[in-house]
Amino acid sequence: MKKILLSFIALCCTLVVGAQSTDQISAILQTDDGTPEGKTTVYYGQDALKSACNAAEDGSVITLSSGVFNSPGTIKKSITIHGIGWEKYEDGVLPTTIGGLDFQTGDDETSLHNIVIEGVYVNSTINVRQTDGMIVRKSRFNGFNVSGNNAKNIIVTQCYGDAVSCGNYDITGLTFTNCYLTGRVTNVKVGSLVIFDHCILTYSYSYNWNDYSHSRATYTNSIITHSGGTTDIITAGATAKYCVFVKDGLNANVLSENNWFSVDVNSIFSDGGTGVTYSTERTFALTEESQSEYVGSDNKPVGINDWVKIPAIPYVKNLDATVEGTDLKVNYDAGVGSTNPPTD
Repeated sequence: MKKILLSFIALCCTLVVGAQSTDQISAILQTDDGTPEGKTTVYYGQDALKSACNAAEDGSVITLSSGVFNSPGTIKKSITIHGIGWEKYEDGVLPTTIGGLDFQTGDDETSLHNIVIEGVYVNSTINVRQTDGMIVRKSRFNGFNVSGNNAKNIIVTQCYGDAVSCGNYDITGLTFTNCYLTGRVTNVKVGSLVIFDHCILTYSYSYNWNDYSHSRATYTNSIITHSGGTTDIITAGATAKYCVFVKDGLNANVLSENNWFSVDVNSIFSDGGTGVTYSTERTFALTEESQSEYVGSDNKPVGINDWVKIPAIPYVKNLDATVEGTDLKVNYDAGVGSTNPPTD
């Protein structure tokens, strides 16, 4: 508890400063040094994340302020990275933006474990390799790329993302759940276990491209749209169960079970939006009628359920910290409210 309290106080200080000046964006590194509270180090500037990653050990936690961070380069440690969110808040607090994340060990053994990424906008690609145990949640990324064998037990949840590439490698567990994905799904190797569950996939053209290795995954309880042909929404070798499609029919070699075709997605959502077009305010919750009609394999409505984009750690404003003797007194306003789209 003491370690959590100290890190939260440090987070308060750095988030407030970070919201006022990009020169003071910060990364807080927490490392277990054998003491009850652990060791806490604060780094500043756009290379703060890189400095924290270089000093981190397996199991370290890095907490980032708002602001834009340079890519830390290749990360060869099992760490946790927390940000304050991937969208701009209504009161002007900016998201945590990172220029790219690359988790690779450089060998063929599975050596990275229990990685956590939460509340960040990766303005490039998240690369993973030789990773057993990874959670990416409440974040945004421009690409998610598996670049080596032995990637397993990876979960991406409550995220907004673009393209997903599996590199034609052996993947024994990559799951996207409750995500909004706008790009292609490519190079899923035969025998790999790649699942898209309760997602909305909105790539604008056919998922079939060059050969049938593309989009060869399992799609369940999802809403899938595109503006290409009718039968190549997902390609041969894929599985689709309990999914809503805006087109009629699938490739003959797709395992299809209990799907809905030619669905007018302009009329199935209750959040006031049209079709699957993204906006910050949208929840993509189905209307009561649609919830009864489009029921998934788990008895939940298809598509995104209970999309929560705000990370667990709140952002902080109006911090007033004073020292009285041996006591540190902190007053602050913590925000967990609405967001606006990130600004470039």
